[in-house]
Amino acid sequence: MKTITSDFKEQITKLGREIDFQFFLHTNDKLITEDSKFIMTQANAHLVVEQFDDEEVDEIIGAEDIYSVSIINRGEILSTMMKELDFEIAQDLRIGDVIECQFGLKVGEDYEYVNYGKYMVYEKEYNEDTKTYSYVAYDRMMLTMQDVSQEFLADLEGRTLANSINVICGKVGLSFNATQQELTDYPNLSKQINEGTFTDLQMTYRDVLDMICQALGLSMIMNPNDKHLLLKPLNNTPVDTFDEQFLKDTNVSFGEKYGPINSVVLSRSEDFDNIYRRDEESISENGLHEYKIKDNLIMLYDDREDYIDEIFEQLNGLEYYPTDFSSTGITYLDWLDFYNVTIGNKTYKCLMLDDEIEINQGLEENIYSEEPLETVTNYKTSSKTDKEVSFIVDKQNGSIRAKVNKGDVINEINLDESGAEINADKISLAGKTIEMTSDNIAINSTNFQVTKEGNITANNVTLNSGTFKGNIDITSTNANKRFSISSDTHSVKIYNSTIWFNTGELNDLTISKQGMFFNGDTYDTKYYDGGLEMYVRGGSAYTTVYPEKITTPVVIQTSLEENKKNIELYKGALKEIENTDIYEYNLQSEKSDNKKHLGFVIGKDRKYSKKIVALDDKGKEIGVDNYSMTSLCLQAIKEQQEQINSLKEEIKKLKESDK
Repeated sequence: MKTITSDFKEQITKLGREIDFQFFLHTNDKLITEDSKFIMTQANAHLVVEQFDDEEVDEIIGAEDIYSVSIINRGEILSTMMKELDFEIAQDLRIGDVIECQFGLKVGEDYEYVNYGKYMVYEKEYNEDTKTYSYVAYDRMMLTMQDVSQEFLADLEGRTLANSINVICGKVGLSFNATQQELTDYPNLSKQINEGTFTDLQMTYRDVLDMICQALGLSMIMNPNDKHLLLKPLNNTPVDTFDEQFLKDTNVSFGEKYGPINSVVLSRSEDFDNIYRRDEESISENGLHEYKIKDNLIMLYDDREDYIDEIFEQLNGLEYYPTDFSSTGITYLDWLDFYNVTIGNKTYKCLMLDDEIEINQGLEENIYSEEPLETVTNYKTSSKTDKEVSFIVDKQNGSIRAKVNKGDVINEINLDESGAEINADKISLAGKTIEMTSDNIAINSTNFQVTKEGNITANNVTLNSGTFKGNIDITSTNANKRFSISSDTHSVKIYNSTIWFNTGELNDLTISKQGMFFNGDTYDTKYYDGGLEMYVRGGSAYTTVYPEKITTPVVIQTSLEENKKNIELYKGALKEIENTDIYEYNLQSEKSDNKKHLGFVIGKDRKYSKKIVALDDKGKEIGVDNYSMTSLCLQAIKEQQEQINSLKEEIKKLKESDK
């Protein structure tokens, strides 16, 4: 919070207040510009630094020559913040000129001023209708928006975070020297950046500073009075309390309280590999409120658990109410200040994030803050330490490294752009699926082999709950043989669309696709795409069972309310029926005859209601849902009866009116 007197705070709420605003201009005529916009180069940045440091004032622009001013602060926690100044005046300033601005309030006989620091004019626009100029200016943080060379990024590797901040500041004309107290209070400042962290990346100095902010659990802001870069911790203690007299009557809202933060998660590889710290007592009392940091390059390696304790210490317990309100003017709060707003008997603890002070025929301040994006981590697959789980995606080098030491399940897996290397005594994938897509994959082991051509050989394979002692061969080069399982007593062969089951001793056969179950001592079956033909062995003779002689089991779809959700009354069955055609057709089946059938046809160019379509688990249309079709027809009858009853009633009224 900026330093003000108690008289200032009292006077700012009064209707008869007198305000003032003035600029101190430091001209700069040495910059190279193009299209009325600043060009960020090392030479230009050096000239801007000189102008920021220049104490000589070339001109004072008073309130009578200022048409409008907006001082804008926008930012998020654990990041840098760059302040913006938008203003409109009649003077034609140069790109690169430095404006120092301050707001004044008359307290007693004199004005008390709040200094908002220096800003560099970044771009301008001439307003033909008013003969004025509109300007956009930024504070010194703008100097960090320069692109960083690969040589400089490589030089940061091996440095501590404190030294890296200092080197960056020296490069762009800022200053930062971590004090012994800061090194003690924020121990992550002494952590070193790993080798290879910034390999082949394009970024600005500010991008690096933002990553350092997350690694420290802090934010960074420019001192408005000099070129010193300040670390900004999240101090949970409110700096002041405001009541209704500071607020305008309209546009005042407070959201549900965010926090308290009681879990911090560091995540790699698109939220796949997580370590965490949690306050279990707070979670039990307040519920889980998680803050997640994703894919921070500085904390990508196995030492990231060395960072998380301090980050958790900085964030644990953070809470505030999201706000959106217009004030008659507060003017002296700083970014990331906590403050209270009391309305009636309710007090809201708030955090200053987005703030815009507008001076245009008066004073108004718009304050807005929202909660961070909500995340939910699967803690069952996460860990408190990388000593148990490690899964690192190196996007710069195109590689993946994974290892799990807990339980010695997976020793290490390394995948990079040159191929795949797997080193493990055992790989366990309980209930999980691995998809490998490539034109060149080969797996070789004693019991399971996959060639690069796609041929698979496996021995002693466990199928479902029973162990099948035999051989499995999958051969893509043989046009007739697609799949076979063989042993002394079992044989299964698949030829294109025909499946043969030849069994020595098999008591149960389930064909789940048809929903039919068969039990017998010994039998052979032949399955066609359109039906099933079974040869049941009795002695040396065979009995043929055709599909039409098999009783279809009765399927009852439950109608109990407790088995259904999102229940709503349905209308519009007649329209669905009207948009559905009935077709006459022959069945395409090896066992079908020339009989004509009537029914629905589900196809791209066919007319049918989506309400009666059955879908598979991938959402593909596979046929007609008989239960939905019957329900649709029943509803259509009801709707048609309602129309008939309505017509009857209308006819009755017409007859009575004719009497």
